Parts: sequence; structure tokens; C-alpha cells
Amino acid sequence: MNTSSKLETENMQELYDLQLKNDALEKELAKYRHLVDDLRLTQYSIDNIADSIFWIDKSARIHFVNDAACRNLGYSKEELLSMTIFNVDPMLSKEKLEEDRRKIKKLGSFVI
Repeated sequence: MNTSSKLETENMQELYDLQLKNDALEKELAKYRHLVDDLRLTQYSIDNIADSIFWIDKSARIHFVNDAACRNLGYSKEELLSMTIFNVDPMLSKEKLEEDRRKIKKLGSFVI
């Protein structure tokens, strides 16, 4: 095999390897796009459901609210995100919140 044929064979092998890697990347990209579409649908559902949704951290600070929470309470999103859940519900005690968290952990979900 002459040098030219050898280089051509090596180039063909490299091209084949690159095509395999490209195909694998295309499959991963398709999975990623599907996941992004699913996340967008989920976010749209959460944003537009009629029920108020709050995501709070361990210190009871609010990190997310949907549009219904803002409408139902009469606050802007920015205002609610600067509050704790205790500002929203002054009757809620830390003990009750911890009890609710335990129920969520045990049951997977919980309507408060």
C-alpha cells in the first residue's frame, strides 16, 4: 500500500469515526430538545394553573410563585419573592411547617 492510499484509508477511518460521534451527538441533542420541551410544558402548566403554588426553602423564604399566587394574594411576583411563607400566612407556625414538610417527604406531595 502506498503512502497516498494509506493516508486516504486513515482519512476515511477518521471521517467514519467523526460521523459516529456526530450521530451520537445528534441523538443526545434530540433527547435534550425533548427534555427542554417537557420542561417548558411543565413550567407553562405551573405558571397557568388556577391554584397558588409556592416553592420555599428550609428557612421559609419564597423562591418561586406562580401567577395565581400573585393574583390570589394581590402581590407582585417581586414582592412575594422578597417574603417568607410566614409573611403570607401569619397563622402558620414553624412547627406546622415542619410537620407539613415531613408529610411531603413521606407522601411525595401534600396539599396545604
